[in-house]
Amino acid sequence: MSKIAKPPRNVIVLCLLAGLGGTSFIGLGVWLALGKVPTANSSSVELPPWFLLISGLLCMILGLFYFWFISLALNRTPYLPLILQVLLLINIAFGFFRLPGGIVTILINLIAYACLLSPSVRAWFASAD
Repeated sequence: MSKIAKPPRNVIVLCLLAGLGGTSFIGLGVWLALGKVPTANSSSVELPPWFLLISGLLCMILGLFYFWFISLALNRTPYLPLILQVLLLINIAFGFFRLPGGIVTILINLIAYACLLSPSVRAWFASAD
């Protein structure tokens, strides 16, 4: 099978979505580690500082995983599609627990899943000899 020299458009879309997610998680992690609590309403939520610090660190680690996935995608790691399929389906399932706000999460993950299943992405990872 011949090598594909340039990543297909759907691989680029997946990388952009992962970059957006990674940046969001790192930003949220920094925000939480600084002791800030994002709230949807004006009520004050009192959480222990250690909880915010651990949550922030975990968010930052998750954000770094997103950038690692970009590296794996661009290097044609053959097992990445399976890992991403599982993670995308988990994200979609958890999006239902956060309705109505989870609609955005569900839609973004469905777009990423559709890109992942496209023939061009399959060919990209199949050429990873």
